[in-house]
Amino acid sequence: RIYKDMFFSSGFQDAGHREQAYHWYRKAFDVEPSLHSGINAAVLLIAAGQHFEDSKELRLIGMKLGCLLARKGCVEKMQYYWDVGFYLGAQILANDP
Repeated sequence: RIYKDMFFSSGFQDAGHREQAYHWYRKAFDVEPSLHSGINAAVLLIAAGQHFEDSKELRLIGMKLGCLLARKGCVEKMQYYWDVGFYLGAQILANDP
């Protein structure tokens, strides 16, 4: 989180902090996949200029995120704020409003 905040504070210019943030969010996602770490890893890849169409890494994260979201059920029945927030975030990342 610290590296992500430093990247954001740099006006999205500090590639070193972006890469460090991605490294740690991706490591967390590999160890214990969660919506939080996966969405943050995907956002950082997109900030680096990657696209779902041509990034194997981004597609792999997207597939795992899809599985995690499917376990939560449909958005209409979600009861927790963060579940809905992560669902909306994943839909935005997938360009699926």
